[in-house]
Order: sequence, then structure tokens, then C-alpha cells
Amino acid sequence: MEIRIFDNSLEKFIKNLQKPTIAKLLRTTNLLEKFGQKLGPPHTKKISTCLFELRISGKQEVRIFYSFHKSQIFLLHGFVKKSQKIPQREVKAAFQKLKLVKEGKSSFPPSAIARVVKEDKSSFPPFAKARVLDKI
Repeated sequence: MEIRIFDNSLEKFIKNLQKPTIAKLLRTTNLLEKFGQKLGPPHTKKISTCLFELRISGKQEVRIFYSFHKSQIFLLHGFVKKSQKIPQREVKAAFQKLKLVKEGKSSFPPSAIARVVKEDKSSFPPFAKARVLDKI
């Protein structure tokens, strides 16, 4: 399946994460791309019938909402998790973006996730470097 980032705000969010967290995000998105809807816990969690949560654990607990639409995976909205409950404003933002995806208003091309980390691949852990280089 093809992964797309919804907009600039998510791209900026990903760029501002710590390097090990970005590496884990890349690894998890590779798993998502490979297994699609079959990928389950601990990597993903179903939030509603059409909205899922990509779970990245480590020093930064990061969640990225995503959805499947027309044989593509859209990464919609991300946030750093600070409590056990998912803040409602984060879920609302993801649903608003999902609505735009269904209307055909996504602004980013396929494989934009690789472009996010292209500028600084030298500081990634060794296991992530190969994956980053493969995607560029």
C-alpha cells in the first residue's frame, strides 16, 4: 500500500521529533506499508471504523492518526502523548482531515514520508539509515 502524508503540519511535526523517534516512526510506517490493515497491536490501535492510531513508543510517546482510502494510507494528524486518554481536540482534528481526504483534498504526493527525513539522515541509528536511504 502507498503511504501519503496529509499536509505540511504533519510534516513539520515529524521533522521536530527526536531522531530516535523519527527512526521508530519510519520503521513503523514501513510495517504499515507492508502489512496494511493486518498490522495490529502494539503498532496500531483502532479508534473508530475508519480512523486508526499509529503508536510510536520510547522517550517520546507519539501517536499519528491514519486512515485507509482507495488503496492508500493517509497519515492525517500527529501529537505527542502526555496522558493516558487521547485528547478530544486531537481526534477532532484527525476527523476533519479525514473528511477532506474523502473529498479528495489531500495536498501531499505519495512517499512524502521519505522527504521529511531526507535533509538529515546522517544522525539516524544504523538500523534506520538503510530504510531511509531505500525510500529516497
